[in-house]
Amino acid sequence: FAGGVLAGHNFASGRCVYGLEGEISGLTGSASRAQTQVFPIGGCCFTSSQKVEADWMMTLRPRIGYAFDNALVYATGGLALARLRYIEQATDTAGDIENTDVRRVKTGYALGAGIEYALSGRWSVRGASLYANFGRISADTIASINYVSPTPLVYSHRVDFSYSTARVALSYRFGP
Repeated sequence: FAGGVLAGHNFASGRCVYGLEGEISGLTGSASRAQTQVFPIGGCCFTSSQKVEADWMMTLRPRIGYAFDNALVYATGGLALARLRYIEQATDTAGDIENTDVRRVKTGYALGAGIEYALSGRWSVRGASLYANFGRISADTIASINYVSPTPLVYSHRVDFSYSTARVALSYRFGP
């Protein structure tokens, strides 16, 4: 679920409408995965649990559209920012434990399209989809046990973040 505030300004030239809009949304939802595998040597098993989440997202996007009577069909795209979190824990039957907890504010891009319909007065309703991509977060963590070598065993993690939403919004237009 995402809920937030959207503000913008539009200009019209004939049936073409263009403008700029910005928003901030609180997000709920996450993706997680756990898997257990056997090491190639020794038969020892390890389990890895991973979770990714975002708790807020902001966008600033130009918008261009075409008006048909009370309806506006539009496309949008621009800058996106989000606070992202990646959590990972690996354990094995030999007693090794490795934890990663990375939190970052990342920039990316957002692309979307939608239909906005003007209701009576200054109100309108819109349905839209928005895709945001924030690239990759990488992290290296050190294992708690060294098996053979006196140098630490380092685990490298990479996760790609993207977010897709289908949204409905009720808008109020200020001004003329």
